[in-house]
Amino acid sequence: ENAFKLISKAAKDNYPIAQVYLSIFYRHGIGTKIDHNLAIYWIKKTVNNESICGQLYLANYYGYGIGTDVDPNEAFYWYQMSANNNNKIASIYLGKCYELGKGVEKNESKAFEIYTKLFKKEDIYGYLQLAICYYLGVGTKVDKLE
Repeated sequence: ENAFKLISKAAKDNYPIAQVYLSIFYRHGIGTKIDHNLAIYWIKKTVNNESICGQLYLANYYGYGIGTDVDPNEAFYWYQMSANNNNKIASIYLGKCYELGKGVEKNESKAFEIYTKLFKKEDIYGYLQLAICYYLGVGTKVDKLE
C-alpha cells in the first residue's frame, strides 16, 4: 500500500518509470483494486514521455486487450516502435507478429531476419527463436543441425 502511494506520487510528478509501475499496479491490483482503464491510462502517459518500456507494455495491452479492445495493428505498431528503440523483448514480439501475421502481413523471412539480428547480439531469446526457425523451417530451409 505504501509502495502504491509512493509510485503514484512519482507517476503524477511525470517520472516515466513510475508511470510504468503504476500501470502494472493497476493491472494486477497491487496496493489498489484492479483497474484496467487506469492501467492503460498510465501506460499511454508514459509512452507520451517516450518510455521504451512503456511502448512494449502498450503493445502488450493492445495485443491482449487489457483496458482496451484487442487490436493487433496497434500492438504491431508499438512493438515496432519499441524494437526500433533497441528493446530486445519487443523485437521478439515483432518477429512473432511477422511469423504469425498478427497486425501485419505474414512474412516468415522478416521474422527470421529479426531473430538473426538478435542472435548476432547474443540475445538468449534470439538464439531460441532462431533455433526454432531452423528446426521448423520458418523463414529458412529446415536444418536440424544448425
